[in-house]
Amino acid sequence: MSEIETRYVKPYFSTIQLILNSNPDNGIPTEAPKIKTTITGWLNNQVVKTDEFSFLNEPVDTPSMTDVLELAKTLGIDVVESWNEAFNEIANEFDQTKDQAVGAQSNGPSITLRPDSFFAHLHPTDKKSIAIKVGIYSPLKEKNSNNEVVVVNPYHKYQNSINLVFEDGQSKRERDNMIAGLVGQNTDATNRITLINSLITLKQNNEPLPENTSIEFIDKTIPQLQGLVALAESDIVFRQSRISVLQSVIAGDISKLLGSENTTLQTKVLTSVAALCTAILITLKSYHPDYVNIDVAKIMSEFAVPDIS
Repeated sequence: MSEIETRYVKPYFSTIQLILNSNPDNGIPTEAPKIKTTITGWLNNQVVKTDEFSFLNEPVDTPSMTDVLELAKTLGIDVVESWNEAFNEIANEFDQTKDQAVGAQSNGPSITLRPDSFFAHLHPTDKKSIAIKVGIYSPLKEKNSNNEVVVVNPYHKYQNSINLVFEDGQSKRERDNMIAGLVGQNTDATNRITLINSLITLKQNNEPLPENTSIEFIDKTIPQLQGLVALAESDIVFRQSRISVLQSVIAGDISKLLGSENTTLQTKVLTSVAALCTAILITLKSYHPDYVNIDVAKIMSEFAVPDIS
Protein backbone atom coordinates (compact mmCIF):
# COMPACT_ATOMS: atom_id res chain seq x y z
CA MET A 1 0.00 0.00 0.00
CA SER A 2 1.38 3.40 -0.99
CA GLU A 3 2.22 5.92 1.69
CA ILE A 4 -0.19 8.86 2.16
CA GLU A 5 1.52 12.16 1.36
CA THR A 6 0.84 14.73 4.09
CA ARG A 7 1.68 18.40 3.83
CA TYR A 8 0.99 21.35 6.12
CA VAL A 9 -0.31 24.72 4.95
CA LYS A 10 0.48 28.19 6.22
CA PRO A 11 -2.68 29.87 7.56
CA TYR A 12 -3.46 33.48 6.68
CA PHE A 13 -6.34 35.69 7.80
CA SER A 14 -7.81 36.75 4.45
CA THR A 15 -10.89 38.39 5.98
CA ILE A 16 -11.75 39.50 9.50
CA GLN A 17 -15.18 40.81 10.45
CA LEU A 18 -16.07 42.20 13.84
CA ILE A 19 -19.68 43.24 14.45
CA LEU A 20 -19.82 45.18 17.70
CA ASN A 21 -23.20 46.83 18.04
CA SER A 22 -26.65 45.47 17.40
CA ASN A 23 -29.68 47.45 18.44
CA PRO A 24 -32.80 45.79 16.98
CA ASP A 25 -35.23 47.07 19.61
CA ASN A 26 -36.61 49.78 17.31
CA GLY A 27 -37.36 47.46 14.42
CA ILE A 28 -34.20 48.05 12.39
CA PRO A 29 -32.83 44.76 11.08
CA THR A 30 -29.21 44.36 12.13
CA GLU A 31 -26.70 41.55 12.25
CA ALA A 32 -26.09 40.17 15.70
CA PRO A 33 -22.65 40.81 17.24
CA LYS A 34 -20.14 38.26 16.03
CA ILE A 35 -16.61 37.60 14.89
CA LYS A 36 -16.28 36.03 11.46
CA THR A 37 -13.08 35.20 9.65
CA THR A 38 -11.83 33.48 6.54
CA ILE A 39 -8.52 31.68 7.02
CA THR A 40 -6.81 30.55 3.84
CA GLY A 41 -4.20 27.81 3.80
CA TRP A 42 -1.20 28.45 1.55
CA LEU A 43 1.17 25.95 0.00
CA ASN A 44 4.00 27.41 -2.07
CA ASN A 45 2.16 30.71 -2.68
CA GLN A 46 -1.08 29.00 -3.67
CA VAL A 47 -4.34 28.77 -1.74
CA VAL A 48 -5.19 25.10 -1.27
CA LYS A 49 -7.55 25.32 1.73
CA THR A 50 -10.19 27.81 2.86
CA ASP A 51 -11.90 27.79 6.26
CA GLU A 52 -14.62 30.11 7.52
CA PHE A 53 -15.34 30.50 11.22
CA SER A 54 -18.01 32.45 13.06
CA PHE A 55 -18.03 33.12 16.79
CA LEU A 56 -21.48 34.21 17.93
CA ASN A 57 -22.96 35.30 21.20
CA GLU A 58 -25.81 32.84 20.86
CA PRO A 59 -25.68 29.60 22.86
CA VAL A 60 -23.71 27.21 20.66
CA ASP A 61 -21.50 24.18 21.15
CA THR A 62 -18.40 26.02 19.92
CA PRO A 63 -16.66 28.95 21.67
CA SER A 64 -18.55 32.25 21.55
CA MET A 65 -17.57 35.77 20.54
CA THR A 66 -17.27 36.64 24.23
CA ASP A 67 -14.86 33.72 24.74
CA VAL A 68 -12.59 35.01 21.99
CA LEU A 69 -12.67 38.62 23.20
CA GLU A 70 -12.03 37.60 26.82
CA LEU A 71 -9.08 35.52 25.64
CA ALA A 72 -7.71 38.57 23.81
CA LYS A 73 -7.92 40.50 27.09
CA THR A 74 -5.68 37.91 28.74
CA LEU A 75 -3.17 38.76 25.99
CA GLY A 76 -3.33 42.39 27.12
CA ILE A 77 -5.70 43.80 24.49
CA ASP A 78 -9.34 44.82 24.90
CA VAL A 79 -10.24 44.49 21.20
CA VAL A 80 -13.55 46.33 21.48
CA GLU A 81 -12.10 49.22 23.44
CA SER A 82 -9.10 49.34 21.13
CA TRP A 83 -11.32 49.63 18.04
CA ASN A 84 -13.47 52.27 19.73
CA GLU A 85 -10.35 54.29 20.53
CA ALA A 86 -9.07 53.82 16.99
CA PHE A 87 -12.41 55.03 15.63
CA ASN A 88 -11.97 58.30 17.50
CA GLU A 89 -8.98 58.95 15.21
CA ILE A 90 -10.43 57.23 12.14
CA ALA A 91 -13.48 59.51 12.21
CA ASN A 92 -11.22 62.54 11.79
CA GLU A 93 -9.90 61.17 8.48
CA PHE A 94 -13.22 61.92 6.76
CA ASP A 95 -15.08 65.20 6.28
CA GLN A 96 -18.39 63.51 7.04
CA THR A 97 -17.34 62.31 10.48
CA LYS A 98 -14.49 64.55 11.62
CA ASP A 99 -14.68 66.48 14.88
CA GLN A 100 -16.55 69.77 14.69
CA ALA A 101 -15.44 73.18 15.83
CA VAL A 102 -16.18 74.60 19.26
CA GLY A 103 -19.71 75.99 19.30
CA ALA A 104 -21.11 73.39 16.91
CA GLN A 105 -23.80 72.58 19.46
CA SER A 106 -25.66 75.67 18.25
CA ASN A 107 -26.01 74.14 14.77
CA GLY A 108 -28.71 71.64 15.73
CA PRO A 109 -29.53 68.43 17.64
CA SER A 110 -26.68 66.11 18.59
CA ILE A 111 -26.08 62.56 17.42
CA THR A 112 -23.64 59.91 18.56
CA LEU A 113 -21.42 58.05 16.11
CA ARG A 114 -20.42 54.49 17.04
CA PRO A 115 -18.43 51.93 15.03
CA ASP A 116 -21.01 49.19 14.50
CA SER A 117 -18.72 46.89 12.54
CA PHE A 118 -15.28 46.50 10.99
CA PHE A 119 -14.53 44.34 7.97
CA ALA A 120 -10.95 43.83 6.84
CA HIS A 121 -10.31 42.21 3.46
CA LEU A 122 -6.59 41.44 3.37
CA HIS A 123 -6.32 38.50 0.97
CA PRO A 124 -2.78 38.74 -0.49
CA THR A 125 -3.80 38.42 -4.15
CA ASP A 126 -6.92 40.64 -3.97
CA LYS A 127 -7.51 44.32 -3.43
CA LYS A 128 -7.19 45.24 0.26
CA SER A 129 -9.66 47.29 2.25
CA ILE A 130 -10.98 47.97 5.72
CA ALA A 131 -14.63 49.02 5.88
CA ILE A 132 -16.20 50.59 8.96
CA LYS A 133 -19.97 50.83 9.29
CA VAL A 134 -20.76 53.79 11.52
CA GLY A 135 -24.05 53.67 13.37
CA ILE A 136 -25.93 56.87 14.13
CA TYR A 137 -27.47 57.03 17.60
CA SER A 138 -29.16 59.41 19.96
CA PRO A 139 -30.44 59.05 23.53
CA LEU A 140 -34.09 58.03 23.58
CA LYS A 141 -35.88 60.14 26.18
CA GLU A 142 -39.33 59.77 27.68
CA LYS A 143 -41.31 61.30 30.51
CA ASN A 144 -41.79 59.09 33.55
CA SER A 145 -44.79 59.00 35.88
CA ASN A 146 -43.47 62.08 37.66
CA ASN A 147 -43.39 63.95 34.35
CA GLU A 148 -39.58 63.96 34.44
CA VAL A 149 -37.58 63.46 31.24
CA VAL A 150 -35.40 60.39 31.60
CA VAL A 151 -33.10 58.52 29.21
CA VAL A 152 -34.58 55.08 28.53
CA ASN A 153 -32.00 54.08 25.92
CA PRO A 154 -28.63 55.89 25.65
CA TYR A 155 -28.03 54.41 22.19
CA HIS A 156 -31.23 54.56 20.17
CA LYS A 157 -30.27 53.64 16.62
CA TYR A 158 -31.41 55.64 13.60
CA GLN A 159 -32.18 54.11 10.20
CA ASN A 160 -29.18 55.75 8.55
CA SER A 161 -25.55 54.74 8.78
CA ILE A 162 -22.27 55.95 7.30
CA ASN A 163 -19.92 53.58 5.50
CA LEU A 164 -16.24 54.50 5.64
CA VAL A 165 -13.71 52.59 3.55
CA PHE A 166 -9.93 52.58 3.69
CA GLU A 167 -8.65 51.12 0.42
CA ASP A 168 -5.33 50.22 -1.12
CA GLY A 169 -3.66 52.01 -4.01
CA GLN A 170 -4.91 49.52 -6.59
CA SER A 171 -8.55 50.10 -5.62
CA LYS A 172 -8.20 53.88 -5.86
CA ARG A 173 -6.42 53.68 -9.21
CA GLU A 174 -9.08 51.38 -10.62
CA ARG A 175 -11.91 53.65 -9.45
CA ASP A 176 -10.15 56.77 -10.78
CA ASN A 177 -9.62 55.01 -14.12
CA MET A 178 -13.27 53.97 -14.27
CA ILE A 179 -14.37 57.56 -13.61
CA ALA A 180 -11.96 58.91 -16.24
CA GLY A 181 -13.21 56.32 -18.75
CA LEU A 182 -16.87 57.20 -18.15
CA VAL A 183 -16.13 60.94 -18.37
CA GLY A 184 -14.32 60.33 -21.68
CA GLN A 185 -17.25 58.31 -23.02
CA ASN A 186 -19.66 61.09 -22.08
CA THR A 187 -17.45 63.65 -23.83
CA ASP A 188 -17.47 61.50 -26.97
CA ALA A 189 -21.25 61.08 -26.70
CA THR A 190 -21.73 64.86 -26.34
CA ASN A 191 -19.62 65.45 -29.46
CA ARG A 192 -21.66 62.77 -31.27
CA ILE A 193 -24.91 64.52 -30.31
CA THR A 194 -23.56 67.85 -31.58
CA LEU A 195 -22.59 66.23 -34.89
CA ILE A 196 -25.92 64.45 -35.37
CA ASN A 197 -27.88 67.60 -34.54
CA SER A 198 -25.90 69.49 -37.19
CA LEU A 199 -26.80 66.80 -39.74
CA ILE A 200 -30.45 67.00 -38.72
CA THR A 201 -30.37 70.77 -39.33
CA LEU A 202 -28.85 70.26 -42.78
CA LYS A 203 -31.45 67.66 -43.71
CA GLN A 204 -34.29 69.87 -42.44
CA ASN A 205 -32.99 72.70 -44.69
CA ASN A 206 -32.49 70.28 -47.61
CA GLU A 207 -28.80 71.13 -47.66
CA PRO A 208 -26.11 68.59 -48.68
CA LEU A 209 -24.23 66.71 -45.99
CA PRO A 210 -20.45 67.25 -45.68
CA GLU A 211 -18.35 64.97 -47.88
CA ASN A 212 -16.70 63.38 -44.86
CA THR A 213 -20.02 62.37 -43.26
CA SER A 214 -19.82 58.84 -41.85
CA ILE A 215 -21.70 56.16 -43.76
CA GLU A 216 -23.50 55.49 -40.46
CA PHE A 217 -25.51 58.71 -40.91
CA ILE A 218 -25.81 59.25 -44.68
CA ASP A 219 -28.95 57.20 -45.30
CA LYS A 220 -30.61 57.91 -41.99
CA THR A 221 -33.92 59.79 -41.92
CA ILE A 222 -34.44 62.74 -39.57
CA PRO A 223 -36.50 60.61 -37.11
CA GLN A 224 -33.75 57.97 -37.14
CA LEU A 225 -31.10 60.58 -36.41
CA GLN A 226 -33.26 61.99 -33.63
CA GLY A 227 -33.48 58.47 -32.22
CA LEU A 228 -29.67 58.25 -32.16
CA VAL A 229 -29.55 61.55 -30.27
CA ALA A 230 -32.07 60.28 -27.71
CA LEU A 231 -30.08 57.06 -27.25
CA ALA A 232 -26.82 58.97 -26.76
CA GLU A 233 -28.49 61.31 -24.24
CA SER A 234 -29.84 58.30 -22.32
CA ASP A 235 -26.37 56.75 -22.24
CA ILE A 236 -24.93 59.99 -20.87
CA VAL A 237 -27.48 60.03 -18.04
CA PHE A 238 -26.69 56.40 -17.18
CA ARG A 239 -22.93 56.94 -17.20
CA GLN A 240 -23.30 60.13 -15.12
CA SER A 241 -25.19 58.15 -12.48
CA ARG A 242 -22.34 55.63 -12.40
CA ILE A 243 -19.83 58.49 -12.06
CA SER A 244 -21.83 59.93 -9.15
CA VAL A 245 -21.85 56.57 -7.37
CA LEU A 246 -18.10 56.11 -7.84
CA GLN A 247 -17.37 59.66 -6.70
CA SER A 248 -19.60 59.28 -3.64
CA VAL A 249 -17.44 56.52 -2.13
CA ILE A 250 -16.12 57.75 1.20
CA ALA A 251 -12.64 56.30 0.90
CA GLY A 252 -9.39 56.85 2.70
CA ASP A 253 -5.88 55.45 2.29
CA ILE A 254 -5.49 52.06 4.00
CA SER A 255 -1.83 52.82 4.66
CA LYS A 256 -3.00 55.22 7.39
CA LEU A 257 -4.21 52.14 9.29
CA LEU A 258 -1.73 49.48 8.17
CA GLY A 259 1.30 51.44 7.04
CA SER A 260 4.83 51.16 8.39
CA GLU A 261 5.28 54.66 9.82
CA ASN A 262 4.40 53.40 13.32
CA THR A 263 1.91 56.18 13.99
CA THR A 264 -0.30 55.89 17.05
CA LEU A 265 -3.26 54.90 14.88
CA GLN A 266 -1.29 52.27 12.94
CA THR A 267 0.06 50.76 16.14
CA LYS A 268 -3.40 50.65 17.69
CA VAL A 269 -4.99 49.01 14.64
CA LEU A 270 -2.21 46.47 14.06
CA THR A 271 -2.03 45.56 17.74
CA SER A 272 -5.78 45.07 17.90
CA VAL A 273 -5.86 42.97 14.71
CA ALA A 274 -2.93 40.84 15.86
CA ALA A 275 -4.53 40.25 19.28
CA LEU A 276 -7.83 39.24 17.71
CA CYS A 277 -6.11 36.88 15.26
CA THR A 278 -4.03 35.36 18.06
CA ALA A 279 -7.14 34.83 20.19
CA ILE A 280 -8.93 33.19 17.25
CA LEU A 281 -6.02 30.80 16.64
CA ILE A 282 -5.77 29.88 20.32
CA THR A 283 -9.52 29.27 20.36
CA LEU A 284 -9.35 27.09 17.24
CA LYS A 285 -6.43 25.17 18.72
CA SER A 286 -8.58 24.37 21.76
CA TYR A 287 -11.37 22.62 19.89
CA HIS A 288 -10.94 22.31 16.12
CA PRO A 289 -9.28 19.07 14.92
CA ASP A 290 -7.50 20.79 12.01
CA TYR A 291 -5.82 23.29 14.33
CA VAL A 292 -4.98 21.33 17.49
CA ASN A 293 -1.30 20.94 16.57
CA ILE A 294 -0.57 24.49 15.41
CA ASP A 295 2.08 26.65 17.03
CA VAL A 296 0.22 29.94 17.51
CA ALA A 297 3.31 31.91 18.50
CA LYS A 298 5.17 30.74 15.39
CA ILE A 299 2.27 31.60 13.09
CA MET A 300 1.80 35.05 14.61
CA SER A 301 5.55 35.76 14.50
CA GLU A 302 5.20 35.61 10.70
CA PHE A 303 2.01 37.71 10.70
CA ALA A 304 2.36 40.51 8.17
CA VAL A 305 0.12 42.82 6.20
CA PRO A 306 0.39 42.20 2.44
CA ASP A 307 1.30 44.84 -0.12
CA ILE A 308 -1.18 47.73 0.05
CA SER A 309 0.48 50.08 -2.43
